[in-house]
Amino acid sequence: MAPKRSKGNVNVENFRGFLRLRWRVQGERYSLSLGLPDDCINRHVTAQKANTIRLDILSNNFDPK
Repeated sequence: MAPKRSKGNVNVENFRGFLRLRWRVQGERYSLSLGLPDDCINRHVTAQKANTIRLDILSNNFDPK
């Protein structure tokens, strides 16, 4: 059995050359395609957005809409 992921885990993925974020909240899966090509600068931008989402989840301020 795989170990359970900690609350607020937001993953950065390369999907067809572009960056996207994927995460779960209360059993629901979410995905956000950023439309940014996968390069060093855009990875930093994406990491900042992932951190914002992570903090919203941890503080119970996540709004799925």
